[in-house]
Amino acid sequence: MTSSDNIQRAQQLLAQEGLESISQKLYNEIYINLPGKPNAPRRWIWELLQNAKDVITNSGLVEINLQENKLEFSHNGSPFLHENLLALLSQNSTKKHNYSDDEKQEFFDRLFGENEITEKEAKSFLNISGRFGTGFMTTYLLSKQVSLEGIYSAKGNHKKFCLSFDREVEKDTEMKDKVKNSFSSFTDLEQENLTDNIVSDYQEGVSCDTKFIYEFDSDGKAVAEQGINDLHNAIPFVLSFVEKLSTIIVNEATQQTIYSHQTIKQYDKVTIERITKKIADNEENVFIAKISSKHEALTIAIPVEYLSADRYKILFPSEETPKQFISFPLVGSEKFPLPFVINSPLFNPDDSRSHVFLNLSPDHGFNKKVNLNRALFENAIDLFTQLLDAVAKLNWENLHYLAKSDLPKDVEEDWYKDSIQKEIRKNILNAEIVVTENGNRIKPKDAMFPIYRESKLQDFWDLCKFLCGDKIPRKEDVEIWKNIIEANTNEWLGVDFDLNLEKFLLIIQNSVSFSAFNTTYFKNETKAFEALNKIIQFTEEEDKELVNRKEKPLIIFPNQSTDSSFTEKQKLSRDVNVPIQLKDVLKTTGENWYDKLVRDEVTVFERESKLTVKLVSDKIREKIEKYFLNTLASEEKPLLDKGLFELSGFATSINKSEIESLHKFLKQIFPESISESVKEISGAEDFDWKPFQIWSVKSILKKIASHETMDKLSLHLVNKHYPEIMDKYSKEEEDLMFKVDSALNDIIEFVFKFDKNLLSEYEIIPNQLNKFCKYNNEIFNDASIPLELKKILTDFGKDCRGSLRHSGVSITLPSEPRNLKWICGQLDDIVIREQDNPELKQPIRELDKWIFKSKGSITGLDELFKTFYRKRSGIVLNTYSIEERNQFDEIQQSGMGSDIAAMIKSGTTAATIKEVAGVLQEHPELTSDRIERLLELEELSKGWDTTVDQPTDDKQIRDNFENGWKGEAFVFKKLKEKSYSVQWANKNETDNGNSIVDFEGEQHFIIDRGEKYDLVAQSSEGNNIYIQVKATTTDISKADTIAMPISTREWKFVFETTDTESFYLARVFNVNSDTPEVYFMKLRKPLEL
Repeated sequence: MTSSDNIQRAQQLLAQEGLESISQKLYNEIYINLPGKPNAPRRWIWELLQNAKDVITNSGLVEINLQENKLEFSHNGSPFLHENLLALLSQNSTKKHNYSDDEKQEFFDRLFGENEITEKEAKSFLNISGRFGTGFMTTYLLSKQVSLEGIYSAKGNHKKFCLSFDREVEKDTEMKDKVKNSFSSFTDLEQENLTDNIVSDYQEGVSCDTKFIYEFDSDGKAVAEQGINDLHNAIPFVLSFVEKLSTIIVNEATQQTIYSHQTIKQYDKVTIERITKKIADNEENVFIAKISSKHEALTIAIPVEYLSADRYKILFPSEETPKQFISFPLVGSEKFPLPFVINSPLFNPDDSRSHVFLNLSPDHGFNKKVNLNRALFENAIDLFTQLLDAVAKLNWENLHYLAKSDLPKDVEEDWYKDSIQKEIRKNILNAEIVVTENGNRIKPKDAMFPIYRESKLQDFWDLCKFLCGDKIPRKEDVEIWKNIIEANTNEWLGVDFDLNLEKFLLIIQNSVSFSAFNTTYFKNETKAFEALNKIIQFTEEEDKELVNRKEKPLIIFPNQSTDSSFTEKQKLSRDVNVPIQLKDVLKTTGENWYDKLVRDEVTVFERESKLTVKLVSDKIREKIEKYFLNTLASEEKPLLDKGLFELSGFATSINKSEIESLHKFLKQIFPESISESVKEISGAEDFDWKPFQIWSVKSILKKIASHETMDKLSLHLVNKHYPEIMDKYSKEEEDLMFKVDSALNDIIEFVFKFDKNLLSEYEIIPNQLNKFCKYNNEIFNDASIPLELKKILTDFGKDCRGSLRHSGVSITLPSEPRNLKWICGQLDDIVIREQDNPELKQPIRELDKWIFKSKGSITGLDELFKTFYRKRSGIVLNTYSIEERNQFDEIQQSGMGSDIAAMIKSGTTAATIKEVAGVLQEHPELTSDRIERLLELEELSKGWDTTVDQPTDDKQIRDNFENGWKGEAFVFKKLKEKSYSVQWANKNETDNGNSIVDFEGEQHFIIDRGEKYDLVAQSSEGNNIYIQVKATTTDISKADTIAMPISTREWKFVFETTDTESFYLARVFNVNSDTPEVYFMKLRKPLEL
């Protein structure tokens, strides 16, 4: 084509387009549209690079020189052709063919379907681009005046040229002249024939012959710097996507940066591209991993860092790097939330080339562009899956960067969520890309991701590590994962793995108890509490409402129950050193403080509520008060009893002896409920034991009173019946009575000292009928009332034993004691009143007999029986029938008439008297006086001579009794000196009006109990030794003449002893001197000869 032809074409273009139209288009775009597009100042660099790429055959070289007031952009592309320059003049793209949406869709379907497409066909379709269209006009933001230097190819020749494009105008009408001048310059170029501009040895691609020069002001410079900055951010991806571009040189002031590209590694379908960035002598490598579809119609890429061998670390694209490319970045897509950069020549971008269309519109035709774009995105998921699988197998680092998949703000949510985000996350959830602190890789669906504000995230991670260290990402990744998960965290296909503070505390709460918490996560209580305290401290500082709120507070505070159950903070109190024993007692009573007290190991507990020893004391006192007021719930009473029984096993160092005494009695009465011993506890000084002591005493009294009798009490204490009331008891019976009596007496004495008024509330004082009475004016101490008189009074129909205190207890009762005078008065009144009662003959005789026997030992009988004593002969005689009186005649005829009265007084029947008369006839030496003296002296062990007249006066009788008791006192003391355990049968503990003074001048009160022995001692082996004392005022030299009678009863007593027991007679001489002496004779059972 000749130059004239080219000029003609230029003129035709002006004619077709119209100077007015071209000028207006330029003006509108440069002065109206571009200034309103925020991303336009950043596009110029990519428009120039795209123009270069379109004319570069291979090994493309681009050099950019940024100077103080201008920018030069040059490349080694093909020379300019006529149509290229015309496009620059008119800003019409040189793209030869613009495929329709249907054609692009058909190509896509074939490309991603089963049909084969040749490389040539694919390249011809995918490499379509145009030069110097409207996109080029963004370069006018650098400067409105552009100079172009290059090689012009025409008619087989190559010549250098230089054109200027001046678009600097004040108003749109001026633009026509500027355009007209540009066309004139082009005409001049066509008409030139200067041989000196011919490049005869021109070789395409050897040097950067094409150069755009922009001289700018400060605004232009700012645009230039912004564009160069964008280039540094995105050029590694551009070089990865555009193979024809090999080297980019950027000169800025005194610094030169050279970018070069090389494919270095292939892992199956994943390609590693190395972009070398060289600044002076420093060389830095930037690596891009990418995976593409057939013919690279669709590519996704990620930045990586080389580690070693085949291992790389994934880097997240810079926030300043666009995520969508059409070979070159779509400026404005930087924030698109993809975990990779996506590139496709098939994308349909918006006019400003800031993003691809993804939202449908009512325009069906437009939606064809959108649907193709969406289809490309959806197919990118398959590439993502392949990439994810490959890098996971290669064990690359930072795989978590691939998990970032938020929702874009300006894209229809339903489609993107279902088709893109969900599919990305489906793959992410099942890929082992979460690296834990121990180096293991786990799947996100099995992981938990700490979510907290950045300033405290590391601290929160430290806490999470305690409980889920094998499920959370390692510390260096936690912030990245937090940013990935936190956005749209509820859209991860229903997987709940974001771990905020509340969810973290729920892990603790769900453990239910500290015991389970420790077992699950620590297996060491010390470490478990260390962790829990840090967690609580963090919670209190960061969001205490989580544990303080009224509605569903989080439960992370362990109480003091057996398994330390986690409990609401508001339901817990601080334990102010309450001894565990007291807390156990409270729990038993139904007041379980272990559920209300926080564990002492919890060091962070911000509550004023405190539970103290005093409060324990108050609680127990309150329950006891309700117990006695009968306002305590029925189901609570047995619990209180059990708890207080438990409390009896503890005491402080101050009151231990006091509690031990009480414990002993509780153990006797409630043996199954009381501990074996009292243990000392510390820290209970503020505990008030008094209510417990009162309860204990009352419980003991109540229990004893419930038995009603000594028999039932004995069964309770020793599981044996208490002996029935009788005159004599066996040794075993006596021991049993002594044991039961002593136990009861000890309790009574204790209660009397504690609070004697309590004895008035409960019937526990035993009377002589073995029944229990209250401590009041209806029961009396027994001041040695003879047993025979009590029996006689009972025979009269008035049993005084019911109002007399049992001899086994020693308490002094409030009423005046009842004594011999009292009972004699009672008997005197009854006899006089009932002397004619035929039913009471025998009691009257027995009373008269007792008076007869007691003359020698009791003085003042006439005063004791004021009426009966004077009238008793007649009263007693009247108790005999006429027949019995007639038999007395025979006795009188035998010469014993003077003794009739005495015999009658003896209480014997007439038949017996007649029988005795026969004996007297055989022994005339036995006068009545001698017989009476023998009867009186039989048991006194005085020694007597049958040939010596015995004294009959009362004083001598009294002396004989006293000598016998003095002998008993002497032997008693001697045995004591030998460390024997001795009991003196006739000794009385209280003053009963009958006493002696022994050889040492000590006074003893005496009561003649009529036992078969006087003393009982115990050998070192614990065997009983029974002793009957026989005393005399003479010394041993008179032993031959002083008799020592031994009664039948005493002989027979030998047979009542067991093989381990023994019976001795003790003969005491000089009993009235200050040096008596004693000899012992052992009585044995007869030998079988």
